[in-house]
Amino acid sequence: MIAVDAVIVTAMPDESAPFIARADFVGNTSQVGQAVHRVLSIEDRGVLLVQCGVGLVNSATAAAVAINGTSPAALISAGSAGGIGADVRVGDVVVGSR
Repeated sequence: MIAVDAVIVTAMPDESAPFIARADFVGNTSQVGQAVHRVLSIEDRGVLLVQCGVGLVNSATAAAVAINGTSPAALISAGSAGGIGADVRVGDVVVGSR
């Protein structure tokens, strides 16, 4: 089991890029099923960045596999809220309340 503080799930490289750019350490990629896993360190926090491809099945499967292999304190889904509403734009942060 990999010890990380958080798992971040993205669909596409453009969504993963800001996390990689901010990281103090960027590990090598590894293919896990359809997803690409990469361990990062961001401000002394261990992060597993998972790029899974587009789609609900890809996202759910990648998240489940990552959680099972890491037991993180947080799971963050990044880049998947596009098209939720007419007022949501690229770069907006959408946080659920329930």
